[in-house]
Amino acid sequence: MRSFYYQSVDGRLFNAYFKPVGAYSGGEGNFWITETYKYFPIIEEEKYYEHAILWDFRDSEFDGQAVNQEEIVKAYVRDEILEKEK
Repeated sequence: MRSFYYQSVDGRLFNAYFKPVGAYSGGEGNFWITETYKYFPIIEEEKYYEHAILWDFRDSEFDGQAVNQEEIVKAYVRDEILEKEK
């Protein structure tokens, strides 16, 4: 497992995790986002999980262009968590 990207989005704290898999049938890997609470940061609550994501969070570029993985994680948080909570 590769833990990465601690992100603050709209005053809330999120951690994103990516675990690559060896077979293409599983996409590039497993991806999930947890939320930590400001006053008790030891506890994480899973907010989003995708078993076979087609994006590789280990890569620093795509199609010859630099990729900002932090912005991609923030977009996932906004689209998959914050928008669905409204």
